[in-house]
Amino acid sequence: MNQTKDYINTNLLKFLAIFLIINSHMSHYYPIASFGSGGSLGNAIFFMLSAYGLLFSFRKKNKTFNDYYIHRVKRLYSPIWVALTFMILPISFYFGEFETKELLTWVGFYFYPPFWFIQILLFYYFVGFFLMYKYSDQRFFKFLFVSLIIYIINYFSLDFTNFSLESVPFRFIFYFIVFIYGFYIANNFYKIYYKGYKDILILFVLFICYLIFKLIIGKGYLVEIQFVIHILTISIIFYLFKINNSSYIQSFMKSNKYISRQINYLGGITLEIYIVHAILFNHIFPRLDFNFPINVIMSFILAFLLASILSLLTQSIQRKILIINLKKEKNVP
Repeated sequence: MNQTKDYINTNLLKFLAIFLIINSHMSHYYPIASFGSGGSLGNAIFFMLSAYGLLFSFRKKNKTFNDYYIHRVKRLYSPIWVALTFMILPISFYFGEFETKELLTWVGFYFYPPFWFIQILLFYYFVGFFLMYKYSDQRFFKFLFVSLIIYIINYFSLDFTNFSLESVPFRFIFYFIVFIYGFYIANNFYKIYYKGYKDILILFVLFICYLIFKLIIGKGYLVEIQFVIHILTISIIFYLFKINNSSYIQSFMKSNKYISRQINYLGGITLEIYIVHAILFNHIFPRLDFNFPINVIMSFILAFLLASILSLLTQSIQRKILIINLKKEKNVP
């Protein structure tokens, strides 16, 4: 069956997700603007993998709600606080974008980050605990049923004169469905077998249908059934996972080859890449003047480089705080 029964390495999928997300912000960099797309698919992959990893982590330690949620908040907020303090604020000062009257707004960012994906993850993590706790597929289908009812009700309130699946809050409802789907995938990953070139062919057909359907809807046709895009998105995610589950990819990702090491590293700092790509596209890239394809290549290189710096800086600060706390504990009589 060409299948591993161990924990599945998903760093290749994480890398693909973050690649699509960054690429979706570069439509004005490409000669053909539609090449700069893929953000919604990348986000969906990211949210599914977040829940996938959560369930494995939760089952290893089986934490209480307080311990679980505090740990997740720390994981999200640590790089955000470092990025705000050592990157966003200095850059804003340097370019004259910081105003004293906005001081309270900036202080508020430390508690309510200016990144929509962080805000929504805090909610998903909260609700997700009650699905993970004594998880069963039966409980998943109950959550899914309620989510689909909410999805359907909100779907018919959309503006069907154009493509509106990415409108707020509708897209968050869909991403939540994808998020809890990650729990289901994690609980049943050993049943999801890679079946060779048949799966690759199906994925290819699904992706072509996805692109064609988005193109048709973008032209103003079939907008009433644009939910098909979401069905195709979930199907694509499933087959991406199946192919990633193959023994060939798993062996490659677990090898110590240069490419696999880099993919594993970047897959492990997707949160940091998520954060810094917002900084770059809001503050840095608009001031750079590169032609295609240098602009695209530089965007990826700078995003990965700055994310690496953010990750190392965050880890360094965390180690220093840990050492200080340990010293304090030793001094307590």
